Amino acid sequence: MEISRLIDKLANPLERSVLRFFYLNDLVASEVVEEIGKSTTSVYRIKQEAIEHLSKVEGAN
Repeated sequence: MEISRLIDKLANPLERSVLRFFYLNDLVASEVVEEIGKSTTSVYRIKQEAIEHLSKVEGAN
């Protein structure tokens, strides 16, 4: 399954945005920080949680 379809399955819109910025738009963390207005630590936390949620979504299929 392609990554954009997996990202679309996430319930949290912020998690979807962060993953899109990193993996579809090829932004680095500092650029994601500017886009969403969160700290670098928050961006990495959101990214990690989103990846964990993605693995659960993919595991359910």
